[in-house]
Amino acid sequence: MNTKNLFGGQAVIEGVMMRGAGRIAIAVRRADGSIALQVSNYRPWTERWPWLGLPLVRGAVALVDALVTGIRALNYSARVVEEDEVGGRSAPDAQGDGRLLALVNALAVALALVVFVLVPTWLAAWLPAGGDLARNGVEGAVRLLLLLGYLLAIGRIPDIRRVYQYHGAEHKAIHALEAGAPLTPAGARPFSRFHPRCGTAFLLFVAVLAVAVHALFGWPGFWWRTAIRVALVPVIAGLAFEWIRLAGRSRSRWVAALAAPGLWLQRLTTEEPGDDQLEVALVALRACLGEDTLTGREAARQGVALATVTAPVAGASPGVPGSGVSGGA
Repeated sequence: MNTKNLFGGQAVIEGVMMRGAGRIAIAVRRADGSIALQVSNYRPWTERWPWLGLPLVRGAVALVDALVTGIRALNYSARVVEEDEVGGRSAPDAQGDGRLLALVNALAVALALVVFVLVPTWLAAWLPAGGDLARNGVEGAVRLLLLLGYLLAIGRIPDIRRVYQYHGAEHKAIHALEAGAPLTPAGARPFSRFHPRCGTAFLLFVAVLAVAVHALFGWPGFWWRTAIRVALVPVIAGLAFEWIRLAGRSRSRWVAALAAPGLWLQRLTTEEPGDDQLEVALVALRACLGEDTLTGREAARQGVALATVTAPVAGASPGVPGSGVSGGA
């Protein structure tokens, strides 16, 4: 396969978003069993501004892109599910209040910064003894424990477990594509639900790398320390991005050993999917590939409701191939 068209994806509500080959496709299973599909053209920022594709820089771009594209995909899937819940009619606010969505998303990002940046560094400051390195180590350990606790807690919610199954379906679909297997539920089923380029692994590497990078700046006062932590997010994301790329393409044993914790962590964020969920992931993947099999009799047979958007996606940018940061492999 063309390495320039490596695919990424993300699980959404009752569906999967896939991105690659110049397209973004979101497939969502409707209550009646049909599949709603939205396809958009996708032009990476690196095609317009090549310097954004430089090593380390592209990692920060990928992080922003994962947030923007992922939120849009989640909003689309939520609208489809909401329409089903009101009897197939458009919900009163189906288009959504753009300003309200922006506010909610901004608050979510702010809350994540508070929980995973402010809380760990505040707790580590209470360490009664030890040098700067010890405090940075405790801060990193607290951050990692918060991440693990969060993943474990939300994984117990039934609706989230459904999302985790779609996450596994996304990984299996991408594995099938990379292996040249048939893009059918039977062809994708044997593959692993874990993928080395998953966004879950990305988060783990961010948490680990943050300890080493933060240690270089000692242990200044709380507000200076917080400002440094926030300012270093793009740098750490860039380093983690390069590691994810290496882990996804290398066959080295030591790379595989270092990547193993990221694969293990995916046990918390993926579940084995059913064939119906694999079908949804594969519909999105095939739509990105431009396969003309979702029209006419084939679409009717699969029960696919196809809505194609031909305008380029505003703000689209490159993401981590495979999943997770690009949305989730």
